[in-house]
Order: sequence, then C-alpha cells, then structure tokens
Amino acid sequence: MLTILNNKRTTRIALNTALVSSILFLPWWFSVAVVVALLLAFSAYEVLAWGLFADMLYSAPIGAFAGIELAFTILFLLLFVCVGYSKQWLMFNND
Repeated sequence: MLTILNNKRTTRIALNTALVSSILFLPWWFSVAVVVALLLAFSAYEVLAWGLFADMLYSAPIGAFAGIELAFTILFLLLFVCVGYSKQWLMFNND
C-alpha cells in the first residue's frame, strides 16, 4: 500500500480528483487550497483547465469583480505564477 501512495502518478490523479470534487461539491476556498497543494507538489498546468471548467459552471459577471467572468481562471493563473516562483525557495521542491 505504501508504494501506491509514493507513486507520483497516483498522487497527481488523487489531487486532480480532489480538485474536481471540490469544484463540484465544496466551497470555493477549498478548491483554492487543493490547487495550492497540487501546485506545491507538481508543476500542474492542468489547474488552468480546471479554472476554465469552474468558470463554465459557475461564472456570471459580478459587479464586485468589475464584470470579470473568468474569476476562477484568473485566480488559478495567479496562484500558478505565485506558487511557481515561491517553490524555488522551498525545501521540498521536486521539479
């Protein structure tokens, strides 16, 4: 069982499954936490696609966001860039 959990592919699939589940069933802040965990573990470009998926499901122009419809995509893109740069200084950088 331990070798299954140590497999990078299994971890990536599990985190992506958790992300899709959190987008569908949980609050937005849980999805952001899963995205950060996924980006810390891997250079996961697929978070941008999951951001588009979330925007296709829930997006509507919101006055608080200046009418921006792609809030999840922009948020996930900013997280991708920020976590990517900050990973350089973290001890558990695997990439």
